[in-house]
Amino acid sequence: MTNLRNQSLKLGQNLIDLVRGKWRPGRSVINDIYQHSSSYSKLISTTQLTLASILGGVSGIGIIATINLAAKSSEDNKYLLLLPCLFVLLLLIYRSAQTALISSCVTAVELVLEETRVRTAKKISMLDFLSFESIQKQDVQAGLTKHYETIYNLSIPIIQGANSVTLAIFLILYLGYMSWQAAILALITTFLISLLYTMGRKDLTISLSTINESEAKLFGAIDELFSGFKELKFDSKKHDLVFNNLAESVSGSFKQRTLSNNKLIEMQVYFTVISYLFAGSVVFLLPLLSGHNYSDMGRIIALTLFLIGPMGAITEAFQSIVKLKFSVDSIYEFEKTIDRLVFEANETVQSIPFKSIKISNAEFSRHDSDGKNSFKVGPINLYLEPGKLIFVEGGNGSGKTTMMRMITGLYKPEKGGIYLNDQMITDKNIQAYRELFGIIFADFFVFDKPYGFSPEQLNKLHENITRLGLSHCMPEKLEMGLKPEKLSTGQKKRLALALIMTEDPPIFIFDEWAADQDPSFRRIFYHEILPQLKASGKAILAITHDDHYFNIADQRYHMDYGQMNLVKKKKYNSNRSFVSVIKI
Repeated sequence: MTNLRNQSLKLGQNLIDLVRGKWRPGRSVINDIYQHSSSYSKLISTTQLTLASILGGVSGIGIIATINLAAKSSEDNKYLLLLPCLFVLLLLIYRSAQTALISSCVTAVELVLEETRVRTAKKISMLDFLSFESIQKQDVQAGLTKHYETIYNLSIPIIQGANSVTLAIFLILYLGYMSWQAAILALITTFLISLLYTMGRKDLTISLSTINESEAKLFGAIDELFSGFKELKFDSKKHDLVFNNLAESVSGSFKQRTLSNNKLIEMQVYFTVISYLFAGSVVFLLPLLSGHNYSDMGRIIALTLFLIGPMGAITEAFQSIVKLKFSVDSIYEFEKTIDRLVFEANETVQSIPFKSIKISNAEFSRHDSDGKNSFKVGPINLYLEPGKLIFVEGGNGSGKTTMMRMITGLYKPEKGGIYLNDQMITDKNIQAYRELFGIIFADFFVFDKPYGFSPEQLNKLHENITRLGLSHCMPEKLEMGLKPEKLSTGQKKRLALALIMTEDPPIFIFDEWAADQDPSFRRIFYHEILPQLKASGKAILAITHDDHYFNIADQRYHMDYGQMNLVKKKKYNSNRSFVSVIKI
C-alpha cells in the first residue's frame, strides 16, 4: 500500500511538473510498464497513463470508424451484425480507459497537493514565534486554501483536455486517411489555436498575478472591518474611511477580475471562431480542392464536426493550464517564503521538573524596517520558584506583554539568559521549558475541544467549569466541543482558566485575566484561586492593574519604557506606609 502511494505521488508530481514545464522523463519505459502490473484499479505511472490515453484514442477512432462502416453498409443495403457488437465493445473499452485515466490523474495530483499542504502547514507550525508574526494572514489563506481550491476545480478539465489531444491526433490521422486535404486544414487549425494560446498566456499570467494582489488587499480590508468593528461604532469618520477602503478594494478586485475575464472571453471566442473556420473550410473549400464524392464528403464532414469536440476541450484546457500553473507556482513560492524564515528544532520533549527559573539581564528589541531598534525591553532580572506569586503592573506600551513573551520562551533574548534549575535555556531544550507554563494571554485563544484530556481530566474540567459559573453555557459532553465562540470575553477567559487549571502546569502566567470579569469573579480570582494555586506549590506571574489586590503578591514589579523595577514597600511605626521603586 505504501509503495502504491509513493508511485501515485511520483505520478502526481510528474503531472504537476509537466504543467509547470519542468518535467523530465527519467525512467525506463519497459520497467515502467511491468513493475506495477498488479495494479488494476489505478494507473500509477506516466507510461501507464500514456498507454491508457492511446487506448482511449484508438477505441474512440474505432467507434467512429465503426459508425462510418455501418453507414456505408446501409448505403449498400447490407447489415453486418458484427458492427454493433464491435461498437459496444469499443464503447466499453473507451469508457474504462477514460475513467481509469481521469480518476488516476486527479487522485495523483490531489495526493501531491495533500502532502504539499500538510508539509507547508507543518513548517508553519515549526516557525519560531517572531517569524510567525511576520506572516500575513492573507498570504496564509492563499497559500493553504485559495490556490488549492483553484487547482481542484481545474484539474479535471485540464486532464480531459490533455486526453483530448490523443483523441484529436488519431482523429486527424483518420481524417488524413479519408482526405489529406482535410487533414492539412485540421493541422492549420491546430497551429492557429496553439499560436493564440502562446500569445495570450503571458498577458493572462500577469492578469492573474494582479488579481491575486487585489484579492490579498481585499482580504486585509475585510479583516480590518471585522477586527475593529466595535471601535468603528465610536468614530463615524474612521468608520467611513475604513468602509471606503473596503469599497475601493472591492472595486479594484472587480476591475482586475473583469479585465482577466475579458481576456479569457476574447481567447475563447477566437478559439471558437477558428474551430468554426475549420468546419467551414471543410464544407466550402474541400469540394473545390478534392474530387470526393457526396458520400465521402458526408463522412468527412461528420468526422470534422466530431473533431471540433476534442478541440474545444483542448482550448478550454489551454486557458485552465495558465490558471493552474499560476496557482501551483504560487503554492511552491509560498512554501519557499516559509523556508526562508526561522525554524525551531523538532525535539522530543522530555518532562523537566521545575525547581526555579532565573531570568538574568535578558533583553529583547523590536526592529523597524531599516533594522534599527524601535523598542527595547530589558535588561530583565526575575526569579520564579514554586509557591511564589509575582505581580507586574505598568502603563500601556510599557513592554509587559513583550517581557512575558520573552521569559516564557516565545521571544529569544538577544542578550542575557534564562536558566531553568540553573541550566541555561537553548534551542535544544526550549520546548521542554515552554511545556512548564500554563498561559492566558491578553489576546488569548480557546480551542474548540479539550485536546489531549483524559477521562479523569474531563471530570476535573467539569468541576472547574462549575466553580467558575460556566456550567449553564457548556455542552454536557465537553469532549465533543466547548463552543467558545458563543461565550462573552469574560466567559471565554473563565473557560481558559478552567482549562489550564485542569492541565495543572507548575507555572501559571496571567496577562490581565481579571480585566473583563465582574467584581465577584475578580474577588474569586484574587482571594481564592491565586492563593490556592500558590499554596499548591505553583509559581504565578500575573500582569494586572488591580491595585486593590496588590497586597496579596509576594513581589510586585513596575514596568516603564521596557524597564522592569521592583516595587518595595517601606513601613513606618504608624499605620501609614509608602511605596518606593527600586531599580534592579
